[in-house]
Amino acid sequence: MLCYHGTSLILRKRIVQTVASHAGKGTNAFSETDNTTPPYFRNNDWIGPINKLSNIRFIEYKRTENESNVERAYRNMKEDNLKWNHEFWEEQNKCFIKVNNVAF
Repeated sequence: MLCYHGTSLILRKRIVQTVASHAGKGTNAFSETDNTTPPYFRNNDWIGPINKLSNIRFIEYKRTENESNVERAYRNMKEDNLKWNHEFWEEQNKCFIKVNNVAF
């Protein structure tokens, strides 16, 4: 489940309603039962749940229709950095778990 960044709400139903209102939609545009991905063009970052192995939250960064080349390059660098961090910490945590399981 991806959550709308900036809300402190816990209930998914309320999060979905908040996302729909921020997207400028008059009705609930997202299903409460399926884990949809955010729309391709969005005005806000979407932050997902914590990954169990890397402890990193995946982020779907803001993407607009009139995104400049500099903004696109910056967003791509942030996405690449997030991916690298996820892979690094996933591998480190796997090794840590493996060593601790052998030691005990």
